Amino acid sequence: MSKNKVSSKDRIDFISFMKRIASSRHDLTSRIDSRMETVSVAVDEKTSYVKSGKEFHHSPPKMIEFLRLFSVDDHYKWYTHKWDQSGVTLENLIKAQPDRIRQLSEFLFHSENPINKRTYGQVLSFINFNNTGDDNYLWYDNEGIANRTGWHSIVELHKQNIDTPIENLKFSDGSLFLDYIRKFKSSIEFRTDLRMDDRFHKVIRNSIKRYINGAVQVEYTGNFRKIGYDVNIYCDINRVISALKIICDWIVKHKVNGSNVIVDISANNDGYELTIMHSGSYLTNIGKMQNPSGDFAKLRNSLFSVCDLTISGDYKELGENKGSIVVYGLDSETTMEDNHLSDCKIYHKNELVGGVKYNIKFYK
Repeated sequence: MSKNKVSSKDRIDFISFMKRIASSRHDLTSRIDSRMETVSVAVDEKTSYVKSGKEFHHSPPKMIEFLRLFSVDDHYKWYTHKWDQSGVTLENLIKAQPDRIRQLSEFLFHSENPINKRTYGQVLSFINFNNTGDDNYLWYDNEGIANRTGWHSIVELHKQNIDTPIENLKFSDGSLFLDYIRKFKSSIEFRTDLRMDDRFHKVIRNSIKRYINGAVQVEYTGNFRKIGYDVNIYCDINRVISALKIICDWIVKHKVNGSNVIVDISANNDGYELTIMHSGSYLTNIGKMQNPSGDFAKLRNSLFSVCDLTISGDYKELGENKGSIVVYGLDSETTMEDNHLSDCKIYHKNELVGGVKYNIKFYK
């Protein structure tokens, strides 16, 4: 296996530079994001490497195991809802964090079923006490808005206000640190105990509304409201929002094929399946569906080890109806090697779908 050494400083400087460009130049954001999706680094205790030749498996349950640490491990509970537990102080946490970050890195760098790189970055950017300076890493709330405020932001503030409970620490702009804790909690879990807008059905609906922006008519089924209201699962919500943006952009681009979209959800023993049906639309170019590039590749990278993805739709070749196809974009057989995902499985069917249906599977 070939290895090219990359110093930790060079890697951090490069990523920080790219993020500065992305945040200041909105016209470059999607292009930079697509490049960043191809960056994969594996780190041992002293040296960073870009590794090749290793096969990784798509595994949403691994993401859940990772994010669930904030419910089952007292150390991680401290960051989101138990900062007042007895016997634990901010100083204790800072001292113990290097070992804990090594524990987190196991989920990404030393696993056959790694979590998504962006999921790891989301968590680390919020809890890392060393995430300081003008180039600190960003994390994103469940509206897709970038944030720089994290636990590193209150270290000095806490020292200056030692008798003030952490949840009451206030920044110069008047905002409470508790507000950012809530935003982070609702970015890694669809919750039912915070704001109404943090519930599953609201996050999905608000995202679709934002990206469709009135271009087509969107209908939500009764099940979407009924089931979606009570969904309570760990998930990298920003990855889902990124995927929804791509899907909505496709729908708007092909609105001439159909002006109606139906959004539904169903529940089963191991999770939930969100369905977005663009009535009247259709698929073409089976080659690009099988070996994706561009936005489809970006969509798969966004949801790798986050959710399963299936696209089914009526299929046309040179304007002629050819039944329908089912494209398995991400499932239990999907692997990644050298930052490239394995080809999609495609099956032909004689029955028509009535449009293009996007299915996103969320695991419990």
